[in-house]
Amino acid sequence: MKPVTYGLGIKNRMKEFDVEKFSSMSKNVTKDIVINENGALTINVPGNKNPIEDVRKIRVTKGVACAINEEVMVEGYGAKLDRDIELEEGATLILNKVLTGGTGYVFSTRNVVLGRNASLTIYETITDGKFIRHHTNTTLTDNATLRHNTIFHTTAEHDIKSAVKVDGTNAKAQLVARGVVENNAKGLFLGSVNIGKDAAGGIGHQKADVLLLGDNAIGEAVPILEVENDDVVCSHGATISKIDDEMLLYVMSRGVSLEDAKKVIVNGFLGVEE
Repeated sequence: MKPVTYGLGIKNRMKEFDVEKFSSMSKNVTKDIVINENGALTINVPGNKNPIEDVRKIRVTKGVACAINEEVMVEGYGAKLDRDIELEEGATLILNKVLTGGTGYVFSTRNVVLGRNASLTIYETITDGKFIRHHTNTTLTDNATLRHNTIFHTTAEHDIKSAVKVDGTNAKAQLVARGVVENNAKGLFLGSVNIGKDAAGGIGHQKADVLLLGDNAIGEAVPILEVENDDVVCSHGATISKIDDEMLLYVMSRGVSLEDAKKVIVNGFLGVEE
């Protein structure tokens, strides 16, 4: 039997663009940021022809608490976005990120390591793009905590993954995603939590919901749990749905147009306030 695979045809997508345009993008990425005092930081990557995050690594030192607000706008052909994040013992980081893909190809990989008693909370919004692949890989040690919250909205193709490896005891991982897929678009969210045999007391929760707008829209929500220890608490859930006709009629009965009614329902689904 062949192994089960998930995805939206990344190999086929590779045939559609010139890899040479991406080959030199990471050469100038040498900047590392070390955060050794409490506070906040803003990282802004404005739209340009070949945008790339100029921060290759972020390290938060022992016991430090900070917040990072980041906005990346892609214009032109595409972008290659790679980053490592390390939180030392007892460090706390809140990361707020907005990634706007424009009409380009975006390939983003984020590798995260949380030290003992460290805590990372991610709130990110991913929109637009002809094709976006955004993958996050996180390793948790003793008593580390990850809360990863993702919103995505696509009219093309999104391939989003958050993979967690729990190596320490009493570590916690929570993955929550909500996505909207329009018209002929495709959207995938894959969340995975791997709890090792020595990771007693681990907690892993996953929830992914995808809303389809259009008969040809394709959505996948794939929660994966791999547990090698009996002393853990884990759960997962996923839904793929369309706008309920009765709800749509109810909103329109309040004097709202069809398009505005859809917008109200989508914003409610994503938890967006205007």
